[in-house]
Amino acid sequence: MDTIAFEPSQVSFFAKFDALSTLLNLFNLTSDVYVFIKNTDEKFMWMSRNLCDLHGLKSTGDYFGKTDLDLSPPDLAHGYMEEDRRIMETRKPILNCPWIVINKQGERNWYISTKIPLVGPGNEIVGTAGVMRDCTKTGDVLQPFHEMSEVISHIFSHYSQKIPVEDLATLMFLSVSQFERKFSRIFHATPQQFILKVRLDSAMRMLMETDLSITQISQKTGFYDSSFFTKQFKKMLGLTPREFRLKYVPRLRLSSIRRKKNGNSGKTE
Repeated sequence: MDTIAFEPSQVSFFAKFDALSTLLNLFNLTSDVYVFIKNTDEKFMWMSRNLCDLHGLKSTGDYFGKTDLDLSPPDLAHGYMEEDRRIMETRKPILNCPWIVINKQGERNWYISTKIPLVGPGNEIVGTAGVMRDCTKTGDVLQPFHEMSEVISHIFSHYSQKIPVEDLATLMFLSVSQFERKFSRIFHATPQQFILKVRLDSAMRMLMETDLSITQISQKTGFYDSSFFTKQFKKMLGLTPREFRLKYVPRLRLSSIRRKKNGNSGKTE
């Protein structure tokens, strides 16, 4: 990523005050831009007041040292963190990426996120920084996302079924090639990749919130081949569905799942 070069007069000007502190205080006074800074361990080092409020944190100090897993459900947090790692590894920003964020009332809303890598004086990566904008409050700049709202609603309503790209293109009155180009330009992913992510996100919620077997979950989320489901799940999260459930399901409920499986077939998942 390009580094900003300052003129000597600019350096002299910034030296007259604490530029970083002033900038962060400015972000604290905005209401429509949510700002955060994380270190290489993906822990929050700074968060604007409105983002604290979005997560239901009482004071700005409550976020320090926490990760996305402390503030968001695992199905969403893992996606945020995987994106952070990709930014740090590639040293490239990710611009205008749509994300679902849950507010303190438990409501899921769409936000547009832009993230950049943070580079230290020795050219080492020291973390990431990002800004988010609420899709409902940013006007014309998000018009392309609104244009795709019917497509996204269709995907969320039918992810458990086969979703031909031709059907999605028809909703937009576009040819398949035109639709795929437009979709990829807006969401930085192909329609197939987006559908896969929606299915895996749903599978994570079912693993945590239900007693369904892994085979049942794979079928309910559109993966009619459970081995393909396991392969894609591990590729995205680094864990198999069974490992994910063992790691993130509360122990008491996990014991109930095991007893239920043992009672039915003598096996656990």
